[in-house]
Amino acid sequence: MAIQKKYKTLTQRTKKLLAGGENAAVDYKKKADGLHAEDLVSFANSAGGGDILIGVADAVRADGSQYGEVVGTDISDGTVLQILNKAISCIPPVSINVFAENTEGEAVLRVQIPSSDSKPHCTQKGVYSVRDGARNRPLQPSPGKRTRG
Repeated sequence: MAIQKKYKTLTQRTKKLLAGGENAAVDYKKKADGLHAEDLVSFANSAGGGDILIGVADAVRADGSQYGEVVGTDISDGTVLQILNKAISCIPPVSINVFAENTEGEAVLRVQIPSSDSKPHCTQKGVYSVRDGARNRPLQPSPGKRTRG
């Protein structure tokens, strides 16, 4: 699977995600290299899923509120394949949709991660996490379910 759809401009959804800052449903990454399997797992394990905007940096308005500033990213097949490989490497693999969007001079990739029906997901290193506010929070085993050995 490659890019789901390419847009010549930013969609209304992406504009809204940029305006609201990072939260439980959105994360910003300047480059695809900054995206980790744990990010994908966290959104897939969360109740509402979420979106990761690649080519976007954190910025702060004069009033102190945060927003996403488009800095642009490479949207070549190699970059998209890098993202897809991270999703496939999760256990079980995480389902994602990738969209390419553009401003007048910069491109953005929007990686949409729906909440999964196959929860829980983990990374190849066995890390289970969920989105908690604007960060990923590791999931811990439930207390009380211990085995004696």
